[in-house]
Amino acid sequence: MNTTLSPSVSNDLQAEVNKASVYIYPITISLTIISNLVNIYVLYRPKLRSCSITHYFLAFAFTCLLYTCEVPVMMFLRLRFGYVVTSTPIGCRLQTFVIYVLPLFISIMLVFASADRFFASALSARIRNLSRVRIAQQIIIIIALLTAIYAFPHALLYDLNPKTNQCVAYSYTIANIYLSSRIVLSYILIPIAMIVFDCLLVRNIQRQTHRTVPSAMNAQREIRMRRVENQLVRMIVLQVSAYLVFSIPAGVGYTIITFVPSMNTPFMAQVRVILSLWQQTIYFLPLLLYIFSSKTYRQEFLKTFSLNNLQ
Repeated sequence: MNTTLSPSVSNDLQAEVNKASVYIYPITISLTIISNLVNIYVLYRPKLRSCSITHYFLAFAFTCLLYTCEVPVMMFLRLRFGYVVTSTPIGCRLQTFVIYVLPLFISIMLVFASADRFFASALSARIRNLSRVRIAQQIIIIIALLTAIYAFPHALLYDLNPKTNQCVAYSYTIANIYLSSRIVLSYILIPIAMIVFDCLLVRNIQRQTHRTVPSAMNAQREIRMRRVENQLVRMIVLQVSAYLVFSIPAGVGYTIITFVPSMNTPFMAQVRVILSLWQQTIYFLPLLLYIFSSKTYRQEFLKTFSLNNLQ
């Protein structure tokens, strides 16, 4: 595919994309901040935070807030006011680190949220014991540390080019190997892990429908547990599906320009901006997915805003 455009056409495309971005970024920033603040408040209510998966959702929401206050806000400031945070060596390294480490942590939280539901729905009591609040909290802390350690070299591989005043990666062999591992992890292994755990989760839920209830006394309790379990399953399956739909295109764009340097043209740069705007949806969409897929979440959401009388 020929991605080479005449300078005038390329400049016109960039101008149009930048013009649209100036209006789109404030909308996505506002939606992300509001929706995740609401999510954190609702998910932290006692009825919801007693579930281990809720803590992965809380970590996801909190990290989305950090990411939004850093990356999209900086992009908006650059487009609207010409302030470029990467125009200094420290800003270059810090921004590239944040741009990678926060989305990586967010995606890993979805993997462990899917794994948590897989453990909770298992027939084996030993496996079900892995789905506990304490274990979830410990995993979140460990993953945060490991993610930061893994992403730290990313800050060392980028530097400010004084000639072009751009933040660029070194072209050393080890740098290329590390950046390749980033692509494999973020855009291949993590999505595969999400899909595998979701498929195993659905299989476990189907098996549960054939499980016999030991006594009539436990029948109502079993029904309530299955109802809540099904709601949590819908929440994580929908969220993972949305993540794949909105993040994979941006990952494909990044992969192309990484492995095919000749594709790193002004046209592809604008395409990546568009895909990045598309990707921002995953950071504010969970609120709508939770409301749509979980009656328990809707009830807590309505109680939070004193709207339960409308239910």
